[in-house]
Amino acid sequence: MKKHSAYLMMATVVTVMVFVACKKDPEPLPSIPDISVITAQNIIGGNENITVVKALMVYDNSDEWSADVIAASEYKNRGFVLTLPKILPDKYLFEIDNEDLLVSDPKAKMGSPEILAFDNEENEVGYFYLWGINISMGMYVEAGYYYADRDFTIKGKIDYDYYSETWDASFKKGWNILYWIEDIESDELFTTKKPSGITLRWVYDGSWDWSHSMKSSKNINSLKKHRSKASKEKNISIEKSKADVK
Repeated sequence: MKKHSAYLMMATVVTVMVFVACKKDPEPLPSIPDISVITAQNIIGGNENITVVKALMVYDNSDEWSADVIAASEYKNRGFVLTLPKILPDKYLFEIDNEDLLVSDPKAKMGSPEILAFDNEENEVGYFYLWGINISMGMYVEAGYYYADRDFTIKGKIDYDYYSETWDASFKKGWNILYWIEDIESDELFTTKKPSGITLRWVYDGSWDWSHSMKSSKNINSLKKHRSKASKEKNISIEKSKADVK
C-alpha cells in the first residue's frame, strides 16, 4: 500500500513538472512610444551654425508674453533628442475657448512648445517643425506636441470665409501629438489620429524670428497658425517643383 502511494505521488510530481516545463512564457506586450521624448534625425535644411535646440513654452506675464526653456539638446549629426517634462505648470496652458467646438471637459487645458534653434552665442537662428506632404493624394500634414492637463476630447467644425476646420481629437493626460491635415484644395482637419500614406520629416526653417514675432503678437495661437501657413505654402511649392522635374 505504501509502495502504491509512493508511485502515485511520484507520478503526480512528474506530471506537474512536465506541465510547468511545457507552459509557454507570456508574450511581451508591445512597447508604447514615449511621446515625451522627441527624437529628430536627418533634419531637412539644418546648418552648421546650429549648436543647441530648445523647447520653449510661452506664457502671459502680466501685459507681455514671456517664454521658458523646458528642455534642451545638443544639435549633432543633423538631429537632436529632447526630453520633455512629464508635468507642465498651469501657467503654460490655455483653455479651448471657441463656441463652435465641443470640449468634453470645459475646464481642460493644453499647451504646445516651440522647438527653436540657437547658435554657439545663444542667438536664435530658426525653428524646427514636423511635416509631410503627398502631392498625389493632395494631402499636407503638420504635427505638433501638445500637453494636456487631463483626458478630454475636442469635436466640432469652425467655418471661415474660404475654408473650414474640423476637430476630432482625443487627448490623454500628458503629452500628445496633434496632426493638422489639409487637403491642398479644400478643408482642414485637426486630429490626434496619425494619418496613413504619408511620411513625416523634421525640417529646419531659418526665415522666421519667433522671439521677435512673439513679442509683437497679441494672440500666440494665431501666430502659430500664421507661421504654419507660411511653411505650408513654401513646402508645397518645393514639392510641386520636384514633381514637375520628374
